[in-house]
Amino acid sequence: MRSIAIAALVVALAGCGSSKPPKPAELPEQGKLSFIGTARAAKCTNNIRMIYAAFWMQNGEARQGKFLPSLQSLVDRKIIGSGDVLICPEDETPHTPGYSSYQTVFDLTEKQIPTTILETNHILVWDSAPRHAGSRCVGYCGGEVRLVPEEEFQTRLRELASFLRNTQ
Repeated sequence: MRSIAIAALVVALAGCGSSKPPKPAELPEQGKLSFIGTARAAKCTNNIRMIYAAFWMQNGEARQGKFLPSLQSLVDRKIIGSGDVLICPEDETPHTPGYSSYQTVFDLTEKQIPTTILETNHILVWDSAPRHAGSRCVGYCGGEVRLVPEEEFQTRLRELASFLRNTQ
């Protein structure tokens, strides 16, 4: 009897909803915050995807042992626009010209980074702070971009630092 009541409740709830997602104005206050936070995390993830794509586009012809360009050089050459792409929507830091919410492998070393790093699964670009409910948006050399809990991020950062010490 209990399973029938639960099934009836599930069917009733399924029939009550619209097929469209709710607009923020239609959500209760807590739901609005969650909806907005999720949207901002998605925007941050997309920013990192665009930065990652710019690295790959710039290095399409550079597979013969050349070095990756810095994030700033991608901006200077207008491969990445300097506007919203470089700013996490959760970043409340005052923005000055040349400011970016994101860090890259170049922030860890003064060495040139060989393109062979793109053949690894190390982190390449990441949010400079855990702005998304204690997680960071992280782009990996293999192309994956996702939210990563801070503890996992710190582990990946140590792995990257070790890799950089052992190259060149």
